[in-house]
Amino acid sequence: DDDIWAVGGSDVLHFAGEAWQRIVTCGDLTGVWGSSSRDLWLVGRRGQIFRFDGKSCTPAPSPTDADLNDVWGLDSNTVYAVGSAGTILRCDGDRWREKLSNVTENLNAVQGPDGDTVYIVGNGGVVLRRTQQGPIWELITTPTTEDLFDIWATTEHGLYLVGSNNAVFRYRSSPEQWDDLTLSV
Repeated sequence: DDDIWAVGGSDVLHFAGEAWQRIVTCGDLTGVWGSSSRDLWLVGRRGQIFRFDGKSCTPAPSPTDADLNDVWGLDSNTVYAVGSAGTILRCDGDRWREKLSNVTENLNAVQGPDGDTVYIVGNGGVVLRRTQQGPIWELITTPTTEDLFDIWATTEHGLYLVGSNNAVFRYRSSPEQWDDLTLSV
């Protein structure tokens, strides 16, 4: 794909097929997700949230001062952000609201394979799952206590998690099964 966005420090970067370009600077950023190049959500330290319209960053009211580590959305009206001390935020397209996670660990990444299920990973092997049918975040028992840093969720291949000490796991929910794919280096 030739429409890739990244953030780091205060920079918002864009790759359009040939080279990375700094588009704008704003905040102290840690995560980016967008439904299009003209509708990006940016999150960062101290609860910072910005909406980027392709030209400029506009601060969005945040219900938290917690550091935010990642942002992901199903569409422009269903967006999640996660962060320190179990912080989960959800935006309906206009307003961000804090959601109860029932964990205190730092949450590092959020993603969903489809419109029905969202997963969150965090420190201490924490994996949370929420389905559209359920109002609460379910803590999934994992085979690790390693800090989990990122997630890739697909309906076809399951859930892939990566973390500290070269930890790599695949989770399949039907039947429930964990595969340890940890790298030995």
